[in-house]
Amino acid sequence: MMIGFVSKNEFLGVSRFIILFSIFISCDLLVDDGFDSDFDGIADIYDDCPVVSGIKELNGCPDIQVSSICYGDEGCWVRLYTDYEMDENGYYKIPVVDNGRFNVHIESSAVKQDCQYNGVSVISSSFDSNTFYEIESGISFTMPLYSPFYSLFSQSGNPIKVKDTVVTLDYFQGTIQEVVQSTSLYHDVKDKQECFGWSEPYSGPTPSVTGDCIMYSKRIVGPIPNLFKGDTIKIFSRTNFDCGNRSKYVKDSLSVIII
Repeated sequence: MMIGFVSKNEFLGVSRFIILFSIFISCDLLVDDGFDSDFDGIADIYDDCPVVSGIKELNGCPDIQVSSICYGDEGCWVRLYTDYEMDENGYYKIPVVDNGRFNVHIESSAVKQDCQYNGVSVISSSFDSNTFYEIESGISFTMPLYSPFYSLFSQSGNPIKVKDTVVTLDYFQGTIQEVVQSTSLYHDVKDKQECFGWSEPYSGPTPSVTGDCIMYSKRIVGPIPNLFKGDTIKIFSRTNFDCGNRSKYVKDSLSVIII
């Protein structure tokens, strides 16, 4: 439906038509009680999920158990955690010594049978962080030197080094290094013995379908330079649940204080 208002001005024998405004309203957006933005037949004023098509029994929200591509009442979910306890402020306090590393664990739901490939839930996670550092100098390492004619030998016949020399590689100088790799990791069933009903922890018959099992993967973060002690690092994840043209992704994050 189009509503328009037009005024006519005549000046120096020239007719001018000035369109004041035109409003186009799609009749499909209107129901008895007002607008219906998601076209589910429930007016926005009564719709608890006005931008997502749903059902009347759930006040306009979708039935997750029916519409979700994942098992469980919560739909597709992701959980990030570390080997350390979270404090009351939501931070993981992680001690890092000598440019050390730490683990970030990720769990997720499994996709339903019609989304699986040969009985396997294809779920992958990529990571990112708000923290980077620059390699300011070359990488140096110590290399032992031996003399085939003058070196002493151990009782077992192995040569004893004459001295050490330091080798420096300047190739990586100036490189911006991320603290967490951005490459993707695939998830696997966390506890196959429980999920598949195996009698042994690590071996058993391969099932034709992966049921409602917890999926798992792990990312090693680091190395973390000692200069980051006392700083906060934010780690982000994006997990893709593969189901063809119905695929979806879930984002999550955690915060770490280096101590």
